[in-house]
Amino acid sequence: MNKLITEGNWNEFKGIVKQKYGNLVNDDETWAEGKADEIIGRIQQETGKTKEQIDAELKKHYEAFRTRH
Repeated sequence: MNKLITEGNWNEFKGIVKQKYGNLVNDDETWAEGKADEIIGRIQQETGKTKEQIDAELKKHYEAFRTRH
């Protein structure tokens, strides 16, 4: 569990850095990747799930959303 919290902290920090870098060079893709990393890091901290588990759940929810719209 502590390892997952550490990974969550790292992913959140990595996301914040990517957002700042993306803003500096006006790179929207890097900023978006950073935001995604930050969100996944926060989810990891709250749930204790791995990044892979979170990715799988988000993809499942996205596919369900996409089929309804």
